[in-house]
Amino acid sequence: MDRALFIIFFIIGVGVFLYFMPFLAGGLGFKVSNNIIREPANILYSFDGGKTIKEGEIHMGVFGKPNSEITSFAFDPADAEIVYAGTSGGGMIMSDDGGRNWYGFSDPRRVIASNEVIEDIFIPTSYRIIVVAHKAEGRVVYETMNGMKTVHELARFKEKDTSLLEKFLTDELRVAKKNVSVAKTPEH
Repeated sequence: MDRALFIIFFIIGVGVFLYFMPFLAGGLGFKVSNNIIREPANILYSFDGGKTIKEGEIHMGVFGKPNSEITSFAFDPADAEIVYAGTSGGGMIMSDDGGRNWYGFSDPRRVIASNEVIEDIFIPTSYRIIVVAHKAEGRVVYETMNGMKTVHELARFKEKDTSLLEKFLTDELRVAKKNVSVAKTPEH
């Protein structure tokens, strides 16, 4: 009986600790939102060609590696507050406030994995998103016509078929990169 009582109190103690952990983490200076301890990374953004640069936070949480680099950006043509970014191993991230805060973003069925290397994102219309992912066997082009609710694979290209991929994107899908720059900054 003593052993069973110990196990019960141990489980209750662990539960209480886990319940209060976000409060303790917040008191120690960690960012906590919705009872999730966040590991914020930072991103710099500008809407005026770099005259003013602001800093936003990437809340990766369980969606990917916080140290992933940003590889591509795409803006929703109907709403400049909605921005998508691809990462080098953290899947896609999204901001719905113009780049101030970023969150992991994926389709409900996880066709595009949360740890995917995203090479390019194109948004020709608000509801159509085209994503180019880099995998070990080559590149995969995904498309959604309903804002990432359902995603399907359009094509696969071997690593060496870069020119075929570019031709497919420009000639078949009629998408091209806009005036968006990605630059690495030195680590602090």
